[in-house]
Amino acid sequence: MAVVEEIDNARKHSGMTHAKLFKLSGMSQNYYYSRMRGDLPFNTNDIDKIAQAIEANPFEIMHAASKRFDAGQAK
Repeated sequence: MAVVEEIDNARKHSGMTHAKLFKLSGMSQNYYYSRMRGDLPFNTNDIDKIAQAIEANPFEIMHAASKRFDAGQAK
């Protein structure tokens, strides 16, 4: 869920609405939300599409998710 949280943080930071993200990334609402709920994982292509849509670096999103995961494991 660390990746999900970082994707949502990056989207919020960009100021982009979900509707605009769906349009720019080419993802359907159902596809996106099934991954945000954790029903299915985001793949690297998904992360790249989202990052491009919000004008973010996909590697930074993954790095932040890795740090979040590591911090959670340290508890």
